[in-house]
Amino acid sequence: MDSGIRRFVSDLKGIIVNPIFIAGLHKSGTTLLRSLLDGHSKLSTVPFESHYFQLKGLWVDNEYQFQKPERVERLREKMIKFVEEVAVTSSVYADNFASEQIDTELFKEALPKEPNQADYLKALCSATGQDPELRIVEKSIENFEFAGEIFKEFPNAKIIHIIRNPYENLVSLRKFKSLGFGYPLLPRLIRTLYNHYYFLLKNIELYPKQYLVIRYDALTQNPKKEMTKVANFLDLPYESSLSTPSIL
Repeated sequence: MDSGIRRFVSDLKGIIVNPIFIAGLHKSGTTLLRSLLDGHSKLSTVPFESHYFQLKGLWVDNEYQFQKPERVERLREKMIKFVEEVAVTSSVYADNFASEQIDTELFKEALPKEPNQADYLKALCSATGQDPELRIVEKSIENFEFAGEIFKEFPNAKIIHIIRNPYENLVSLRKFKSLGFGYPLLPRLIRTLYNHYYFLLKNIELYPKQYLVIRYDALTQNPKKEMTKVANFLDLPYESSLSTPSIL
């Protein structure tokens, strides 16, 4: 790992300035949006879903991420185990494009004994060769369920929620889930959509100034226009890289 990254390791603990979180239902374009933000010079992007709230043992209501609440006493060990698993994941269906570029030893070195979400995200950036002092971008499917927790931890955070035509979403999700989970039953998919739109409408009402909703079809048809909107929302200068997907 580059020595320029290692010099941050000793001073990782603390707050993150104005982090950016991406939210949206499976197969809505969340990975595309993360890849478009990835190349911006002012941002560091976690190249896989960190699932912080799941690791913390919180109740996740999304049908395909469902988890009952559980007591977690060894959060650091759970984070390390998760990152070690991600580092060797090679499935083409996994949302992980950096499995061979994760320095798990550096991640352990960077993670304090009692990590919070800021510590975790900074350690992930360091472990993937990025500057943990830049604004961090993170995408996890369940983020829309935990907007309140995000803004409590990071009062100046911004959330970008991408949505897709529900019919297209349903068809794409059904095809995707049939690959690794058997034939997906329609009631489960409808329940997933219900969960998604419930939290979407709730978050728009509660956090109107920190919550931006964009449409997948608009993004794919006119990426420059939509990413200019995103840049303005995030108080970032527009860069041409925002119209070109990249990874790390």
